[in-house]
Amino acid sequence: MRLPDLRKTAPVDLERLKEAPNGQSSALGGPILTLRSLRRLIGANITRTTDQASQPLRGTRDKTATHADIVETGQERWRGALLTGAGAAVGSVVLIVVQIAVFTLHPPPASVDGFFVLMDENPLLGLVSLDLLLTVNNVLVALVYLALVIVLWDRARSTVAIAGLLMVLGMAAYLSSNPAVDMLLLSQQHASAAPADQPALLAAGEVLLASWRGTAFLTYYVLNGIALLLVATALLRAKVLGRPIGWWALASGVLMLVPSTFGLVGLVMSVLSLLPWCVMCVIAAVRLLGSADAAMNGSLGTATGATTAPGP
Repeated sequence: MRLPDLRKTAPVDLERLKEAPNGQSSALGGPILTLRSLRRLIGANITRTTDQASQPLRGTRDKTATHADIVETGQERWRGALLTGAGAAVGSVVLIVVQIAVFTLHPPPASVDGFFVLMDENPLLGLVSLDLLLTVNNVLVALVYLALVIVLWDRARSTVAIAGLLMVLGMAAYLSSNPAVDMLLLSQQHASAAPADQPALLAAGEVLLASWRGTAFLTYYVLNGIALLLVATALLRAKVLGRPIGWWALASGVLMLVPSTFGLVGLVMSVLSLLPWCVMCVIAAVRLLGSADAAMNGSLGTATGATTAPGP
């Protein structure tokens, strides 16, 4: 902004300027420069200069960026994870159905010797009997949790952060303790070993099964049950994917409070927990696909109907 150089003009009597009415002409035939008109002139120049300086920013985006806009821009980058979570939810349901069908038609053996015989006759069925499909399913479940954490991150950050950590710890405990491949290798050694060496291989198989059904499995089951309850609480509070998904997640989490290894009660509750989990996965798949499409269009917050303020 360039102001007029007052040094090149005649001295101005400020008292006369204050008293001179607007529009009054001087003896020289021009309008008298009053204090009010001077302020207007300076203000107009400042406004014009500010507008010119901010023109590139306004050209990028006309409206002021709000908190929702920032969230939408961040979640747009996670569209691939949301789509992966939707596919993982569907895959989890499919694997659970297949696992139940296999266990119904071919119940797993009750002893290590039975597992060795099954591994020799049908290695694939032996691996499935030792929860190979459940191991793959847990990886899919982790992807589902990741997508839910992304959607809920801005609305219940502390809750989903704790849930995600518990889920990771539980999954790590289970994946590292599953004995399916180890039992397959032991069965092959047992089949070709001398009779004197077979008891040692059977004892090694007993150790594998004991470690699998012991502390590691309980750690996995309890931590993931708590994680699911925390996610259910966040879903019910945020309503970002609707309330039904939160209620189904809560039902599954409550039924997971008793591990499946705790006798008949634990076995029944673990089987019953699969039904609400599958319903939750179907709803999650549909809603995550919608959220991914909305994120691509830059309107995730509006499309999911989120109206609540950010939570802890």
